[in-house]
Amino acid sequence: MLQTLIQCFLKNHKDDDFKYLHGKKFETEIKNISLANIYGQKKHDHQRLIPCHILGKASRNILERKSEIKECKSFCCLIGKIEEIVGRITGIGELYIYDTAFRIGCLNNVLPEYIYLHRGTRKGAIALFGRKAIKGLKFIEVPKELKKLKPYQAEDFLCICKNEFG
Repeated sequence: MLQTLIQCFLKNHKDDDFKYLHGKKFETEIKNISLANIYGQKKHDHQRLIPCHILGKASRNILERKSEIKECKSFCCLIGKIEEIVGRITGIGELYIYDTAFRIGCLNNVLPEYIYLHRGTRKGAIALFGRKAIKGLKFIEVPKELKKLKPYQAEDFLCICKNEFG
């Protein structure tokens, strides 16, 4: 069953986070990403409930430190830097931090080496591997069952398919 779900996922899932990167200046791209804008106008569904003033504050903080962000050569460094910059802003959670780091990483080809656990992904990992297997972890290595997927695809898979496990 798991392999069937993976095949279906790979067939139907597109790398949506890459589609709205337009090769504009880094500062323009990072501003749109930090505001969770798709095509520079619409909020991404994951961040639709975050009020605009909170996204604006996060964006300003990120833009102020864009040179530090650009220096990150690993996803671990990048997500840590984004968390450091915006993690204490009320209303900004782990999904915003992951999504923002991932989208910025797409600009510089700095992609995750692990599956980062947040809301839906954590639920999927618990459903598939059990609570004890991931308790207290922020990320996990891609398990052998999911080796057909890149880590960022496995993150999406666990989230999207979480209700299909068990």
